[in-house]
Amino acid sequence: MLTIPEDQKRAVKDLLKLKPAEWTNLIKAITRASPATSLKSLANKVSDDAAISQSKIYGILRVIGALSTIQAEGEYPSNEMAIELSEAAESEGMKPADGDWSAFKTRAATLIDASGPVQITVKARDLIREHQHTFCRANTRVVTDMRPVFSAGELDVPAGVAIVHTLKLAYHLNGGEDKEFFVAMDADEIHHLMDLLLRAIDKETLLSKTVQKAGMNLISDKD
Repeated sequence: MLTIPEDQKRAVKDLLKLKPAEWTNLIKAITRASPATSLKSLANKVSDDAAISQSKIYGILRVIGALSTIQAEGEYPSNEMAIELSEAAESEGMKPADGDWSAFKTRAATLIDASGPVQITVKARDLIREHQHTFCRANTRVVTDMRPVFSAGELDVPAGVAIVHTLKLAYHLNGGEDKEFFVAMDADEIHHLMDLLLRAIDKETLLSKTVQKAGMNLISDKD
């Protein structure tokens, strides 16, 4: 029997509270959405179209992504996954807003059938994360401060002030642990790093055009 993870119970409750019109909007929005490189980015795309808050959409997409993964591994039909979700929710004391489990199972099965963009996003995310280290944007920053420079004689007032930039680069290990290291940089080195990053953006733009010209779908966080 399917078990709902603790961190997904709120999203399942949100799903159970959806009104018929919201279900229709959600399914249409997911069907129309282009895959992204993360579920948060996909939630950004789906939220406005579905007229449901981004936080709720993100939680719901996580539930759909988990169900889709289980479905793909076991080759289960969508209606069977919908039944499993319903029974798991009911065992947790949850119920649809209208109390109609039959309608919920039908809508959930339709939602799972329409989850292609979610499945591709989950696969793209896993592929991107298949590295020993992945960037952590939340904890990466540059600290800029002034360092006084004193002469070799008597200490009076500083002979001058040097400006130092410290790059704190944070990353996730493959096992989930967060790490960080620090690099001191001057203004010239900051500009050099900026040039390298801008060149990377130019390369991505060029490769994106090449992919599109070849008729392949580009998985991107952009609409």
